[in-house]
Amino acid sequence: MRPVSSTAGTEARAGEGVIVWLRPFDELAVGDRYVSGGRTVTEADIVRFAALAGEMSPVSGNPGLYTEGTTAGQAGAPALLALAYSIGLVPNDRVAALRRVHDLRLLVPIAAGDTIRVRCEILRLAPWTEDYGLVTGGWTIVNQDDAVAMTVELEAVWQRARS
Repeated sequence: MRPVSSTAGTEARAGEGVIVWLRPFDELAVGDRYVSGGRTVTEADIVRFAALAGEMSPVSGNPGLYTEGTTAGQAGAPALLALAYSIGLVPNDRVAALRRVHDLRLLVPIAAGDTIRVRCEILRLAPWTEDYGLVTGGWTIVNQDDAVAMTVELEAVWQRARS
């Protein structure tokens, strides 16, 4: 682990693992990282999400179309399904709200049968109010082959320690 500056300007060490992600805002450091467990996307997930969201794109509604690089004949998962699942894979006990989704990039299609996991790193920390800070994380969603399927920056409203 490398030393980084915390929001208070004192030296802190970047950390890894679930315990880091459960800390209050003022105990976080730029460079803190977390790697999630996996979640296998099923065809039923894709169909239900598409129905719920009104997703009528040819990618999710037509198995085999636009899913180069995936197993032939499988429906592609909508990007928002993959994003929603990735948010669920990361501990968020201290997150009050998702404030901003920035620079979402789809690199490899996610299909039914793919198992995704998330690699997160804190990129920026900004004090916001007395009760909350803003945490920007760089997220990389990978599939079972460790191929990068999606990258995104998420800004979350993060609770500070309660007095």
